Amino acid sequence: MPNSFQHAHFFSTCQSLFCVVGFEGSFRHVNQATLTILGYSIEEILALSFLELVHPGEQRRTNILLEALSESDSALTFSASIRTKAGDYRDFIWQATPALMEFAFYAVGIDATRCKQDMQQTSQEELREAHTILQERYADLQLMYEELQASVGGNAGQYQYYPSVIDCRAEGAALQSKNGQLNVLNPQRVEAMLGEPLNLSDFMSLWQSTTQQLDPLAPAHYVLRKPKRDPLYLQVRQRLLKNPQTQETLARLLVFQDISREVRLGQQLHKLQDDMATVTRSHAEGIISWDLLTNSLDYSASWKEMLGFNPDDSLGRSEETWFSRIHPQDYQAVINEIRKYIKLQQGVFDLKYRIQHKDGSYCWVQNNGRVLKEQNGRALRFISVFADITEQQKTQQTLHSAHQKAEKESLYHYLFNEQADACLIFAQDDRHIIDLNPVALKLYGYSREEWRDSGFEKVYADAAQCIADVRQTLKTQHTHIPLSWHKRKNGGLFPVEIGFGRCKIKGQKLLCASVRDISERHLREQALREERNQYGTIFHTAPFPILYLDRNSQVLRANRYSAQWLNSRPEMLEGQRLRDLKLDYESSDERLDEQVLKSGQAHLGERKSIGGKDWQLNRLPYRDTAGNVIGLILFIVHVSASD
Repeated sequence: MPNSFQHAHFFSTCQSLFCVVGFEGSFRHVNQATLTILGYSIEEILALSFLELVHPGEQRRTNILLEALSESDSALTFSASIRTKAGDYRDFIWQATPALMEFAFYAVGIDATRCKQDMQQTSQEELREAHTILQERYADLQLMYEELQASVGGNAGQYQYYPSVIDCRAEGAALQSKNGQLNVLNPQRVEAMLGEPLNLSDFMSLWQSTTQQLDPLAPAHYVLRKPKRDPLYLQVRQRLLKNPQTQETLARLLVFQDISREVRLGQQLHKLQDDMATVTRSHAEGIISWDLLTNSLDYSASWKEMLGFNPDDSLGRSEETWFSRIHPQDYQAVINEIRKYIKLQQGVFDLKYRIQHKDGSYCWVQNNGRVLKEQNGRALRFISVFADITEQQKTQQTLHSAHQKAEKESLYHYLFNEQADACLIFAQDDRHIIDLNPVALKLYGYSREEWRDSGFEKVYADAAQCIADVRQTLKTQHTHIPLSWHKRKNGGLFPVEIGFGRCKIKGQKLLCASVRDISERHLREQALREERNQYGTIFHTAPFPILYLDRNSQVLRANRYSAQWLNSRPEMLEGQRLRDLKLDYESSDERLDEQVLKSGQAHLGERKSIGGKDWQLNRLPYRDTAGNVIGLILFIVHVSASD
């Protein structure tokens, strides 16, 4: 990093962690927030390395990421827990950007500790809230039972007033009185659930399903089958309503709800698990099952074996077991695709990438995945299937390399023959011509047969210069000769620009010369030099002020007369703006300057009173060798009032 650290105020006052870390891991610069949050002094933290402060469980993954960062030119985002001076660890999200010329990276850390604690607290609060809702729901149902029992016990005819109390319940409720009469307490809900009104036969079937189990208080499950309809899975609870004094049974209360969706989802999941187990056994594919509700992962025995582990090895249930083994060059793209697919639950999850084997090598895997979700769209589980395609990938890469080589040779052959410059390939040792393209044949006027057994010095006006250029080329990989003189078959000389490059084909050391005829450019440059010499003569000898200005109206050069006119010296005027000189420069003058700079057209004859005298200001565009307008030439000529 330069000694004069730019934007130092921003660096020192920002509340996030700002630090510059060398690729070897040492801290080079840190801001005040880093010292304040971590608790170290500047001497202490400069004596530590970045990896020393990372949590031991995350050091290996972080080291892999930082090694990849040193070979990349793109930024990297990762999480890492950092040790404070007090010994505790704080969670940070890091954005690291490599500065390859400085052999370092710039890192910005955002403290995510509070965010993580808030998320955990939120999850606990949601669980407590769900538990409270369940308790309240159970209490409401218990109260309903007690009210119904008290009502029937006091007057068996009063139960007809209670359907309005429970009509909004999700469960169906029905009551059979002592005389056998069936009364449905929420008939609209029951009919919507069953597709038809509840009859006495169905009531007795549901009642018997609860009396046949060992624990009469536990809910029973019953399959209600109707013609031309899918089976209906019901959860059933029952209770006898008795007279408190005589314990005589007055009525039977039945409460039931539709659990078909949960049952079918469980069946589908069980079937999918069976299918995956079959596929795993038959194809030796690895499986990762990610419970998205608890954020825990199960790694199958085949997945462990694929990466060299024993089936009984415990790899934990964290996603880091998977993610930390992804190749650093593939890491960010794979993580982004996984997060995107789980969030959107759309399209097909199908990736090819490298994952680390236990022995440290990398194997290629084909990773397919699918999100299992409820009917309401909530994601439950992400099933990820892995197949080892290392051998297949090697075969494809071999074929691809061969195909690429053939395409590259064809492309180079096309470029060699079709490019606008003359190309000549010759041996390094004796400069014997090996090949040349059609442009070279046309440029020098020789036929291909006439080049046979010829050397590259054949095209030089001075053979000694050819030898010198070749020697210069052998010192570097590429050499550029801006001007050299070559000769055609008819003896005519012409200027050329040459680019030399070295290569080795089938063990033979070769040189390739790309030659461009610059006759027209040479003539233009010569004319420009002559024109500038004329301008230089006028500039120094003119009996009136002449100023050369850049696009910001700053003086580049001033002649002697302008310096005398402004009571200064030419070198003292350089770098000053026209507004600072005694020229009464106004906004209208600046608009004229802008007009000439934009249009490239001269503006002559603008009159202006300066120092009590009339002057004529003439503006000409000032151009570089390529013809681009880079400033203005200002001619200031004194005129009388009568002119």
